[in-house]
Amino acid sequence: MGVSIANADDIKWILYKSDTGIFDVRAANKFDTKTSSFRIDDERIANSSTAISVVDQRRFKDTFKSYLIKIDQTIGPALTYDQIETFLNYEIQNYTNRYIDMNAVIKNKELKYFNGKPGAELQISYEDPDMGARSTRVRILYTDATRVEQSLTGDEHILYGYQAKKFFKTLLIRDGLSYTEGKLGGDWGTHTSPMGLFTVFLPHPAPPYVMKEPRIKAASKNSELISQTFYDPVWGHKIFYRVHGYKFNQELSMANVKKVLFDKHVSKYKRDSSTFQFTKTPTENHMILETEMNINPPSKALHANFARLRVFFAKNYMVVQEIISTKPLATSTLIDKTMNLIEFHPDKVNEVSQKSQNPSESQTKPQEEELEEPEGKVEATVN
Repeated sequence: MGVSIANADDIKWILYKSDTGIFDVRAANKFDTKTSSFRIDDERIANSSTAISVVDQRRFKDTFKSYLIKIDQTIGPALTYDQIETFLNYEIQNYTNRYIDMNAVIKNKELKYFNGKPGAELQISYEDPDMGARSTRVRILYTDATRVEQSLTGDEHILYGYQAKKFFKTLLIRDGLSYTEGKLGGDWGTHTSPMGLFTVFLPHPAPPYVMKEPRIKAASKNSELISQTFYDPVWGHKIFYRVHGYKFNQELSMANVKKVLFDKHVSKYKRDSSTFQFTKTPTENHMILETEMNINPPSKALHANFARLRVFFAKNYMVVQEIISTKPLATSTLIDKTMNLIEFHPDKVNEVSQKSQNPSESQTKPQEEELEEPEGKVEATVN
């Protein structure tokens, strides 16, 4: 991403309209923008976008300033007022910590509505290792779907001048996400498990929402895994999605299925012996079980305190879809629809070639997808 440079003799105030449609603002020069978009359903798109403009007047006087607007949108449900209030209090502490090694001094800090949106504003003075004494005025705003970071950095005397006031006052933020009709999963990758037991449709990398392609792992000739991690930049939380495939040496009964489900999945996250209800849905060719529960979060993902499980089984084959995250994200529209983008086809297992796979692809131990999981046992009933 390039940086726009304006000099003292060519500064012009222009109206900048974000390519996301989420905000407009007036500034002294054009912005250079980098935007990443990620579809969450057939109508809505979440965006992560950074717009920056630099004004360099050092030919005339010792002034160098930069204007920044950064937006991140959630891939989860609409934010509540209580959630926004929690986020804003966290923002103040988090932003202060960024400058802890630069002899930072907080000269102004307030929580209130700005331009009709709940927000926090800070003025921080610090020592930049390259440019010396610097100051930043930053404002963090929230809508039901968007975190907005608006900042002006330069000499302290410019932070509340006419140009600064105009930059902060003219920001117009719209609620919601961007609306563009399309098909969720239409441009996603198709991934069939090593045994050929199931096929899932998963997105290609789209930072910050998805950083990597799915991992495919054949743990043994009778066990397999396809996994991918989503990330919500507003919550700062990951959503771990795993699809496990199993082949057994006998036809599965309901008791068999429950034992595998509890021993290999539920027991990893629960310490108590609470009873959980499973919904049971028969289809023409197989059975589906589903449940969700609060869990003890893994030590490497303390936010991940909620799990969803969906089980397909027929004959001697079983597939388990597993979602681990915080509840609002785990039960979001995006995750609902992603879980539906699966095909369970045990009859095709024998049709898949038994050719060996590249160990670097199929046997590589997942990194971000791996969680440390507390041990324990849980019982469940199926209705």
